[in-house]
Amino acid sequence: PEYAAGVADTKLKAYVPTSKDNPQDNGIVIPVGSMYTVSLYHLTSRHLLANRFPFNVDKIMNTVCKPRSHPEAVQISGALGQASWYIHHASWEVFGWFWSDPGEGGYWVPEPPLDIPLEFCGQK
Repeated sequence: PEYAAGVADTKLKAYVPTSKDNPQDNGIVIPVGSMYTVSLYHLTSRHLLANRFPFNVDKIMNTVCKPRSHPEAVQISGALGQASWYIHHASWEVFGWFWSDPGEGGYWVPEPPLDIPLEFCGQK
């Protein structure tokens, strides 16, 4: 495929210095907004010099499983299976939920239904 969607690291980080007198101060970096977002990756070419290096497939690898509470739905997880795709009420973007079961915002009901066997989420 030419394009694929996958979980990406946060888009915005804020640097907060911890010492104004020390120029060697590393400070701290605080993520602003959701830590993970779902982004679209162009697999066949990259920008400028990055085009010379192969694309890291770990960034776009996704898994699909059935949530036990909604067996008609699927749950999509990226970031090596650690972050589930989800949407929340205040945005039209898709984010990566890392902390627990994503709930209703992370259950996707395909139309037409998938005709493939899927494991329940949380099974290995």
